[in-house]
This record gives sequence, C-alpha cells and structure tokens, in this order.
Amino acid sequence: MSGASLCCRIEYKVSVVLQYYVLLLDIENI
Repeated sequence: MSGASLCCRIEYKVSVVLQYYVLLLDIENI
C-alpha cells in the first residue's frame, strides 16, 4: 500500500509542476 501512495504522490507532484510550467509559458506568450 505504501508503494501505491508513493506513486500517487509522484503523480501529484508531476501534475503540479506541469500546471506551473504551463502557467509560465502562458505568461511568456502574452
């Protein structure tokens, strides 16, 4: 079960980083 929770944490971090990266791209495109 600990492995599954770790995988969820990694996916959550990746999703947050991707959203932050897209936000930066949108700001640069303006």
